[in-house]
Amino acid sequence: MIDPEGRAPAGVAHWVAYGIPASTTGFAEGEVSGPSSKYVGGKSTMSLPNYMGPCTPAGIGFHHYTFVLMATDLEPTALAPGLTREELTTALTGHVKGSTGIIGLFGRPSPFDRGILRRTCSVRVRPHRCDFNPEVAARSYP
Repeated sequence: MIDPEGRAPAGVAHWVAYGIPASTTGFAEGEVSGPSSKYVGGKSTMSLPNYMGPCTPAGIGFHHYTFVLMATDLEPTALAPGLTREELTTALTGHVKGSTGIIGLFGRPSPFDRGILRRTCSVRVRPHRCDFNPEVAARSYP
């Protein structure tokens, strides 16, 4: 998952995961926040091997969070753990058979305009931790 509006010029890679078996149909809530046998953890911008949700600064508007899923001809264990987004892109050259993506929007209100953003943003926000729920975002932004 990448936030292209995050740190310029390359954005923020919140999660780099690969080697997801074709039999995997989903992840339980919180499952990707730590190691899992369902994926190989790469290396995010924050040097994490697991998912770190969005935490857009308050009051700057929405950021676009892009999830990309690629089908490859590689075995799930073919690539070593710890690849960055750039290294993974290079390693997948010639192996991608198809791809799809979804973009979620996330923003946090500033202390001065909470009413405005709260009416237009239905993602969950907790103090000191930001969570993104793609199902809610899909319903909120047709």
